[in-house]
Amino acid sequence: MIKNISNIKKSIDDHPWPDEKQYLKRCESFTALVPVYINDCLPDFKIAIKSVVLNTVTPNEILILQDGPVREDMSQFIEFLLAQFPNVVKTYARKENRGLGFTAAHGVEIANNELIARIDADDISDVKRFEKQLRVFKKNNKLDIIGSNVAEFDELYNIYSYRT
Repeated sequence: MIKNISNIKKSIDDHPWPDEKQYLKRCESFTALVPVYINDCLPDFKIAIKSVVLNTVTPNEILILQDGPVREDMSQFIEFLLAQFPNVVKTYARKENRGLGFTAAHGVEIANNELIARIDADDISDVKRFEKQLRVFKKNNKLDIIGSNVAEFDELYNIYSYRT
């Protein structure tokens, strides 16, 4: 079992951002819903988004929801994403902080797809996360929700707990 995910983070960090044309070749119809707020850390958010865009199967919509104002560096990175993936990344900015749960619930209402993958701003998605999850939905169309295993880690990327 993995004890430290710094190698995974480094691999994601070192990989160049794909252009939108490359990205769209791996798309399926689902939304990655990512709420962010002022206390989210930009380096973590970059890795979270990059782990989505480098997945073996990618969402045709990445919906970034700003729960109130965010820091300038976060705003600049969101602008980069809008320019890099203009047909994929969508944003919604709430003027005041209402809580990530409230903001995510609004995201469900405005998402363009029925299937939604909820991503936290500090998540690192396994490279086959969406491929595996979509396969489960395709096998059983009566499912409404699925989860996945989770490894929780500290700021040094040492794993301190697993949830299955």
